[in-house]
Amino acid sequence: MTKKSLFITLLFAICAGIVFACAKFLYNRQADAQSLGQYAFAETKQNIALISGVQFITSEDDEINIVREGDYWRFKEAENYFASNEMLTAFYAMINNALILDVQEIEGNRLEDLRKQSTKMIIYDNEKHKMAEWLIAEKIDRQGNRLAHKAGSSYIYKLGNVGIFSGSGEDWVPMPLISISEGIMSGMTLNGKFISSEVLKNSAKKSAFAQQLLEAVQFMRYGGIIKKEEFTEVIEGITPHRVLVHTIPGMIYVLNIYKVAGDYYISIDFSQEKISRVEVPDLIKSIRPYYDDWFFMLNEEQGKILYQTQKDNAKSDN
Repeated sequence: MTKKSLFITLLFAICAGIVFACAKFLYNRQADAQSLGQYAFAETKQNIALISGVQFITSEDDEINIVREGDYWRFKEAENYFASNEMLTAFYAMINNALILDVQEIEGNRLEDLRKQSTKMIIYDNEKHKMAEWLIAEKIDRQGNRLAHKAGSSYIYKLGNVGIFSGSGEDWVPMPLISISEGIMSGMTLNGKFISSEVLKNSAKKSAFAQQLLEAVQFMRYGGIIKKEEFTEVIEGITPHRVLVHTIPGMIYVLNIYKVAGDYYISIDFSQEKISRVEVPDLIKSIRPYYDDWFFMLNEEQGKILYQTQKDNAKSDN
């Protein structure tokens, strides 16, 4: 092949490549423009079983990572604790149901303005490959619709059926820590003395302390998570204040409350009554992993209430 022929062949290949790239760009641009009414996460939806990680980066550059490990989803930045089931359900509902309601050209600084009010969401598969990357803004109307941008797209979309969406860490931590309703509770052991739920409910009508105590076990708030092995030395020599919450089926919540440098921490264990329903051992086994390896920093108000159950003012008003 002569130099002239080689040059012509090379030039043809370059031109063909440019034409192909342009054609692909125009095809993708046309596809974006014609996506009105389609599922926003159509490609991800087709491979939804492969999702193994989601990264959220807020406009303030706060980052959290939700990662699937075996059968559980974990919150990496929260000591690898379990991720909120409510938020996971909302995430999958969004992937399955979010629709493109409007397609708008990107003009001027509009994309940059969108970034300033959006959370970036990057979805990974089980091989750590990126499946999708989106900017999703706050709600823009009463219907909960949001503006969004898909990485590589030439358009800004208006999305519907997004539902709950947040890149805030506090939303991805399961809440409450425990929730024991009055209907399931048979009583509490305070200061080594058993007090029936009936007495506690009557006391709550005239005692703010009893009322706050019941509220604490019905919806326990917490603001931090610490691995047990990292906290053992800190509490060495400290005897916890213990509260037992008894339930009608026979399961007992064992609450160990510690006060360290003015803050309140709790570890949670489980036991059962001598006579319990047959399902209690399996129930304890299923929920124990959520508590075994961690201490939790309690909401100050509730921590103080639980800690004071071993003081004189914790006595019931029966």
